[in-house]
Amino acid sequence: MASKQDLMAMGFEEARVDWALSATKNGNMDVVLDHIESNAENQVPDISEQAEHAEQVPASIRCDDCNKLFKDQALAGYHAEKSGHASFSQSTEEIKPLTEDEKAERLQQLKSKMDEKRKVQAEAGKEDDKRNELIRVQRGKEDQAVREELKAKELKKDLEKKKKEKEEDKKAMARVKQQIEADKRERAEKAAKDKALREGKVDTATPAQPSKPVIPKVSTSNATDTRLQLRTPSGPLTTTLKVDNTLTDVSDFIATQQMVEASNLTFSTTFPARTFTDDEMSKSLKQLDLVPSAALIVKFK
Repeated sequence: MASKQDLMAMGFEEARVDWALSATKNGNMDVVLDHIESNAENQVPDISEQAEHAEQVPASIRCDDCNKLFKDQALAGYHAEKSGHASFSQSTEEIKPLTEDEKAERLQQLKSKMDEKRKVQAEAGKEDDKRNELIRVQRGKEDQAVREELKAKELKKDLEKKKKEKEEDKKAMARVKQQIEADKRERAEKAAKDKALREGKVDTATPAQPSKPVIPKVSTSNATDTRLQLRTPSGPLTTTLKVDNTLTDVSDFIATQQMVEASNLTFSTTFPARTFTDDEMSKSLKQLDLVPSAALIVKFK
């Protein structure tokens, strides 16, 4: 803040210094010197003019629509936004400080507004909760519908698989029965021939060899799985494996199911009678003609 003594020591007259200090509201030295320099050619006004000018300095902003006074432009703008009033003017009237009763009333008004605002927010929150709950329930229904649809598809798939397995088992049983009948006929023919030899009733002409019945064979070129019925010393097992799996894979399956040593197992079939060798253990089920289904007899070495 500029000092009157310092300014007078610089040679400025007292009245001009007082004018500059009053006009700049006791500003700093640079501001006061700027005022003195810019008004060097102007006459110093008398004290009464300065007082009148000082009284005309705006002290507040008035709303011309409702006559309310505001301390600054920000408060006036807030009032305009809330009330819709658009006419304002500067006023020299100072805003009187609030009395204790006015402060209490204003505080009560603010508290009432805050309570109302919290009430509105609470109601809005309840509505949001309701909407969120409806959304959650709807999503839950949609998820349940999707789960039920997937479950239905899996059930249908399992039923189709079991149906296919039953059909393959029936075909395999039919082939076994046909093979049994063919073996019976072959044994009967052999027995009849042996009896004829013993009784000296052999026809000199070479008898025509009866043709063996043709057993229909199911095409396995497109099969990807094979169903195995395993007769083990510990009880029967049933499994479905890929046609590319080997007899070693079958051994491992039995070992895990019945807690036995896989290397001690041997495999054979009844119709046709066949025992698989150690070299055949590494061959695929398709290579061993065990597709699309087969019945294997499992023994320990």
